[in-house]
Amino acid sequence: MPKRSIVTVREQPVAASAVASGPLVVQSRSFEVETRERLELRDVTDLIMKAAREFPVREGTLHVFSMHTTCTLFMNEVQQALLSDLKKFLEQAVDSHDVWLHNDP
Repeated sequence: MPKRSIVTVREQPVAASAVASGPLVVQSRSFEVETRERLELRDVTDLIMKAAREFPVREGTLHVFSMHTTCTLFMNEVQQALLSDLKKFLEQAVDSHDVWLHNDP
């Protein structure tokens, strides 16, 4: 059964505001990541970079977050051994057979 995390897109950017270093413009984009496993690690670097390149910006800050409560963003190099270690750690830390109150209606 596919699971989805959907982020809301702000259609219009927030109005520019003056700051000491120049105008501040906030833009936002979203994308959807579909997973099929209970615990799945996905590299979303290409999706993030594609969204960042849509803006005519030479420097700035990129803020990446998930609005889904059971999604976590890890910022690290993509290395198979690291991904295996993370998955093993999460599987041990969160017992899939335990009773979790937030799963009850």
